[in-house]
Amino acid sequence: MLISWPAFNTSDNKPVAAGTMSLPIGASGTVSMALAPNEGATPAGTYYKVTLKLDDGTTSTEYWTVPKTGPVKITEIRSQIVPQSVAVQMASRQYVDSAVATKANDSGVLHVSGDEQVVGVKSFAVSPTVPTPAVDAAVVNKSYVDTAIAGIGTGSFIRKTGDTMTGSLTLMGDPTSTNQAANRHYVDTQVATVSGSLAQKLARQGDTPVTMGAMRFASQFANIQAAITDAGTNGTVVIPADYNGADSFTNPNNVQVLDMRGDASGYRGVYNVRDFGAKPDDTVDDWAAIQAAIDAATAGVGPFGAVYVPRGTYYVSKPLHITKGIKFYGAGRGATTITGYSADQGPVLVVSPPTSVYSGVPTGPALATGAGNSMYLDGTLNYLLNLREGGAVELNGRSAVTVELFYKPNFSVSAGQYNIISSSGSVTGPDGTTSISIQHTDGDSITGVVCVGGAMRTLQSPANVVSSGTVAHIALTYDGSTIRLFVNGVLKASQAATGTITQKVAEDFVIGPKVNGFMETTFVNFMTKGWVDSVRISATARYTSNFTAPTAKATNDGNTLLLLNFDNNYDEFTVANTMYGQQHLFIHRFGGGMGQVGNFQLADMAFIGTGPEFIYMISSAIDNVQVTASRRGFTFINNCYLNRLNSLRVVGQMLTQFDVAVGAASGVLTFQDLSISGAHYPLYVDTSSVEISGLWLETTNGTEVGAVFKGDMNTSILINQPQISAETNPTTMRNVIDVVGVGSLLMNGGIIETSNGAPHVYVAGGGSVTHIGGSYSLIGTAPANVYQIVSAPVNGVQLISPSQQHMTIPWADNLSAIQTALVKTGQSCTGNDRVSGISTTGTLACGAATGYTLTLMNVSANAPNNGTAYYFGGDVIDTNNASFDAAKVQVPKAGSIKRIYVQQNVPNGNAGSSENVTHSVCINSATNCFGAAAVAYNAGTTSASDATLNQAVSAGDTIAIKVQTPTWTTKPTNVRWYAVVYIE
Repeated sequence: MLISWPAFNTSDNKPVAAGTMSLPIGASGTVSMALAPNEGATPAGTYYKVTLKLDDGTTSTEYWTVPKTGPVKITEIRSQIVPQSVAVQMASRQYVDSAVATKANDSGVLHVSGDEQVVGVKSFAVSPTVPTPAVDAAVVNKSYVDTAIAGIGTGSFIRKTGDTMTGSLTLMGDPTSTNQAANRHYVDTQVATVSGSLAQKLARQGDTPVTMGAMRFASQFANIQAAITDAGTNGTVVIPADYNGADSFTNPNNVQVLDMRGDASGYRGVYNVRDFGAKPDDTVDDWAAIQAAIDAATAGVGPFGAVYVPRGTYYVSKPLHITKGIKFYGAGRGATTITGYSADQGPVLVVSPPTSVYSGVPTGPALATGAGNSMYLDGTLNYLLNLREGGAVELNGRSAVTVELFYKPNFSVSAGQYNIISSSGSVTGPDGTTSISIQHTDGDSITGVVCVGGAMRTLQSPANVVSSGTVAHIALTYDGSTIRLFVNGVLKASQAATGTITQKVAEDFVIGPKVNGFMETTFVNFMTKGWVDSVRISATARYTSNFTAPTAKATNDGNTLLLLNFDNNYDEFTVANTMYGQQHLFIHRFGGGMGQVGNFQLADMAFIGTGPEFIYMISSAIDNVQVTASRRGFTFINNCYLNRLNSLRVVGQMLTQFDVAVGAASGVLTFQDLSISGAHYPLYVDTSSVEISGLWLETTNGTEVGAVFKGDMNTSILINQPQISAETNPTTMRNVIDVVGVGSLLMNGGIIETSNGAPHVYVAGGGSVTHIGGSYSLIGTAPANVYQIVSAPVNGVQLISPSQQHMTIPWADNLSAIQTALVKTGQSCTGNDRVSGISTTGTLACGAATGYTLTLMNVSANAPNNGTAYYFGGDVIDTNNASFDAAKVQVPKAGSIKRIYVQQNVPNGNAGSSENVTHSVCINSATNCFGAAAVAYNAGTTSASDATLNQAVSAGDTIAIKVQTPTWTTKPTNVRWYAVVYIE
């Protein structure tokens, strides 16, 4: 066997040199060799040529293709066809047999002549030619068919389409099935019974007047009143959607009137957002559709309509805005949900007066090239933009930052500090901080502050770096080692610092006046006077040395946290571009004269995102509403008062600032069934009066203070049955309740639970703190005291029948500020003794019992009328109660009433004139009254007593205090009553 091959490359590109090989053929024709695979080789068509020389003298040649894997038999690699490179190509018998195996045999084809039968369907690429048929079974040709049908279609025939028939068509009889044609006889028979009275049964559009039975269409009468008159006593009047009249009407017979007018100029009453294009559950933006329904409902001067949001989830890309007293309601808080696309796009809903009285962002000319305006700051405390309603400007823990802006002052500062932008605020005095700020200060200098590692670092430029009427670029940077202040690209001050930025949750990041009290309640500096533009906050130190000051507005890049170019101002909003997308900033305005939103109703729906925000909303109601809060829950700011809020639920998260917050100058807000959980400050009330009946508050990890009550001596807080839980044992708790400067806090019953060693109640000043029948409990580490009293209220802390669960600890760190019948658990007076005092260590002093006292009160916002009798006692929150039975309390032990003491308080209302009001104690009825404690209500707090009484009472008798008003020159408002009845 002689083998030869040309040079080639294998399929995996390995070169093989040309060569030959010879070897003997063994017994029985066996042979074994190793050859490089040429299957798929380059060049194509490469073969091994094999010449066989046998013993009988014969010679033969074969061509092999060797595969990539082996070993293989020679029979498997022989080529069946000689390669094209061979002068005369030959095929093996095997190849030929295989090639013709599938060809038809003689019996399987048609022959040119002879009679043969075809079975099955045969398809021809070209029509075959056949002769004229001679027998019935013969194939016909085209000529034969054309001749056969030449006469069809001529004469009296009707074509199925495109033809016309003249004369009558006679049918054989009446139709017998539903799809058969009917003749005249059949039709006449069917309509014979109705044709005579058809006009009386159904009027047609255009008839005058149009009626359908007892129905009148107002459009076919002279006016709506004429249609109602024609309807008589039991008709119905329809006002069509296309009725153009604006006439009014009366309805003396109370007939049904169906008003189908749905346009904004008409009055339909209820506007369904689905009619305006809103579609639930599809993640498509429904803001325009829902806002259009709101605008239709609020059109005109009232009365206003209602907007209904059916079941489903609706997505909005920016805040819905309601400016009038409509009803906005859904199918239930578990059925209708309105959600934002982003947690940081701004409130899902804002309720505020219209722009006609509550204007939008004040703007001016741009201070740099580029689209947009600037914002004007007027040097007051009157308005601001709070950038922290979204999460883009969270600076805490960052090791680098840049705050830059263009600033054009409109005045000169010789002394003082005027705020341009700052992040500052506090819950209580000791925890106040400023994480970052830029201010226009003494001598027209610029002062910057950055809080690094918990310490505020202040940088001040030289004087006269800014001047009235001149645009300056200001940049404050921190790069992890140095804080720098640049004005017009020139470094004006620097300070070494290391660590990360400290920014507390209770800070407001504002353009405007500098905030002192969280939630924009108090301010430490006025806003500057001038224009600001292109405010950019970045997560990097953009400038570390002198640079060429920009003349164009800043742009957004990967390091930008927030950019505000005032290039998208609308309604009462401006739009910032942030790392999370667009943030819609609502301008907060303060003071009076900005209108109100009255009689607004929000009900039966849920919100996801930053919750609803209300400003200047009065005499309104919210019922059965839930918020899953990202940054904030319900926000009530600036003169929200006389609102009733029922069945509210808020679910906060780790980043949520608060669940429910009531800002400055609001009240009285009355909550019924308030359920809140999570957030840093789940309940936050500042300088406002609230009443809460049924509070469930669950603290979670991240919660710092469960409930914060701040304010002044005019602030009044009443909570019935507070249930504050620390079941998850949060490790972030500082206090369960903060009471700071509040005039009056009264809690009735309930349980307050703490964790992490946090005091139950932190008290700093104020008027009084009273808890009647409350329990104090514990999860985890016990605090040192139940109450931490850093400064005692004027009237102390009064605990009436308190108890402790799962702990035995002192009631307070300052026991002299506590007034209670049980200072330490397990103490009481025995026998006939009574409590006569409290030692500085909390031990009771007991003495001979000669009597006891009953405390009666009413802390609602009473507005007594002239010459009227009112009663109070057990009706703690009833307003203007004129019923003895509603106010009476039971006498626990027989004795004689010896003395009554009465006090009135006007915490945030108006004092009356100097006419005296008489107070007496009534026993068992409104007519059996004794005593005459008289006092005028002409000051914030006045009191009177009557020690001349000696009226016997039995155990089980009922008593109440009667208030007999005079005829005042000026009536007092918002009156609270308090009385003590002494019984021996």
